[in-house]
Order: sequence, then structure tokens, then C-alpha cells
Amino acid sequence: MRDYQPKKHNPYWLRRGLYHRILWLVKDYDEIREQWESLLEESPMMFDEEDGVRIYQPHGNKTGDRTADIAIRRAKLFEELQAVDRAIEEIEPFYRQGILNHIRRGDWFNTTNGASLRTWYRKQAEFLFRVASNLGNI
Repeated sequence: MRDYQPKKHNPYWLRRGLYHRILWLVKDYDEIREQWESLLEESPMMFDEEDGVRIYQPHGNKTGDRTADIAIRRAKLFEELQAVDRAIEEIEPFYRQGILNHIRRGDWFNTTNGASLRTWYRKQAEFLFRVASNLGNI
């Protein structure tokens, strides 16, 4: 799969590091959603089911607020998920599934429906630009 972006005549050009970060954010979308959902079930206090003994013991001289840590992680993951969801909604419906399949699974674009490869790559660049914009990186 092609993982670089066109430089010439590309109004949606991103810095290399930002481009790859956003690309991998979209590739890991399903894992991020699973992690976001699993944080709901994570308890701030962990107990051993057999003995009923508390497993999570804070160490060091700081008191940890495990509930707040989970809430902050969950909020950050939710923000990333929403940025991808908003960006895909802003792309024309014809290109949505093809772009997501190309980024996530490496499927080739369907050029038999009238859109050229250049158009597909331009729409993909626009999508990744919008994700970065929704995250506030632009």
C-alpha cells in the first residue's frame, strides 16, 4: 500500500510525521474503539475474586486518582474517534468506504466506477487532512 502523499498540487499536504501519525490513527480505528469501550469496564479498584483482597495498591508518595486517569484516557480516545468520524462524514458518500478500506486493509481503489486513481488519492489526502484538522493539529 502506498503510504506517501503527493507533494505537487496537493492543497491537503501534511508534514511527514503528522501525516503518518494520522494515517496510523485511522488504521488503528477499530483497536482504539475497543480500547475506549473496555475502559468502561475497568474498575478503579482491582480485587482478587477468590480472596476479595485489593490488588491495586498505590506506590510512591503521591496519591493516584485512578478514576480520573481512566476518564482522561477515555476522553482522549473519544476525541480521536470523533475526529475520524466527523472527517469521514465530510467526504462524499461514494468515496467513504473505499478510502477506509484502502487505509485500514490495503484494498485497492475501485477505478471501474469512473473515478481515477488520482481522484481516489486526492480524496484520501483530503480525508486525512480533515482528521488532522478535527484534532486541532492544523
